[in-house]
Amino acid sequence: MKNRIHSKKDLNTYLICDEIAFTGHKLSTIRRILLCLARHQNLGLWFLKKNRRLEYRFNNRNKSPFHKLVYFLAGYRYVRWQHQYSCSIPVNVIGPGFRIWHFAQGSIIINDQAIIGTGCSISAGCCIGQAKEHAPIIGDACEICLNATVLGGIHVADRTVIGANALVLKSSEESEVTIAGSPASVISHHYAEYNRTRYGKIVQFLQSRD
Repeated sequence: MKNRIHSKKDLNTYLICDEIAFTGHKLSTIRRILLCLARHQNLGLWFLKKNRRLEYRFNNRNKSPFHKLVYFLAGYRYVRWQHQYSCSIPVNVIGPGFRIWHFAQGSIIINDQAIIGTGCSISAGCCIGQAKEHAPIIGDACEICLNATVLGGIHVADRTVIGANALVLKSSEESEVTIAGSPASVISHHYAEYNRTRYGKIVQFLQSRD
């Protein structure tokens, strides 16, 4: 099932999960204001917040002509930022607690039919794309490293690390592994502790919101 931000509560939950993914904790009100005023402090988190707010507006655009206008204006600005930072991340694709490594240091492309789970991260130069009209489903707590490419209607299991420059063309159903190479295959049964810790904090917060 694809992710959805419909309510203000949903939006707030996603925003806080992303803050935890980037910083390890929920940001204070002052730090949120500073991030708005000085986006260079954490450009990846700033961009992701814009994505989340656009998703909320997109999913509520049919409530009234005013909602549609607000979505149109927000979407126009978001497209400009995507071009400016060479980062194409559509709405309703990425789960809560997402992190972008090396933002604006290389293009990032995610297909609008892809599904990315909770607590994942992606690096510069990555492409999550479609092949034969199907796009990948990536599980929870996955790390997609520099310049990796994942194509087609495949599934990547939870807690998978996709190594730098990997080309993933087939499903990987084993958890807590590293896959790499072209085409990618399992090269290690190691899963980084920092990924586990970050994901644990995100899940703990989500459970507190239920």
